[in-house]
Amino acid sequence: MKKNLIIFVLTIFVGLFSLSAGRLDNPAFSTNQIVGVVTECHTNPVVKLAGATIKITRLGNPNTPVATITAGPNGDFHVGYVAAGSYKIEVRLLGYVTIEQTFGIPDSNSPQTVNLEMCTMEETTNLLNEILW
Repeated sequence: MKKNLIIFVLTIFVGLFSLSAGRLDNPAFSTNQIVGVVTECHTNPVVKLAGATIKITRLGNPNTPVATITAGPNGDFHVGYVAAGSYKIEVRLLGYVTIEQTFGIPDSNSPQTVNLEMCTMEETTNLLNEILW
């Protein structure tokens, strides 16, 4: 009986130790977050852009996709349970220049704010000198 109790306690101890060791690099145990707002550049008052596609990639060898999300009605976005490390964020929206930004997330278990300003595409005109048939 005493031997079974010792084996049971050791099994629990080893299990808890293994679980806590997995917390070091496992984003499922991280409370780090990426939050932000997508806005139009050079506007006063600020114009928030809904519907922008936001792709977040963890930089490394190889680069690892983390999330592809859409900005909410107020241009806001949120990604939770993100491991500490270096990331790239890419934002696309029809009619705007695609932007990319890199940033780091410390292991601080607090939100990392990434505010993104998108500028409209400039209209260009190309005049053709001749048309070939």
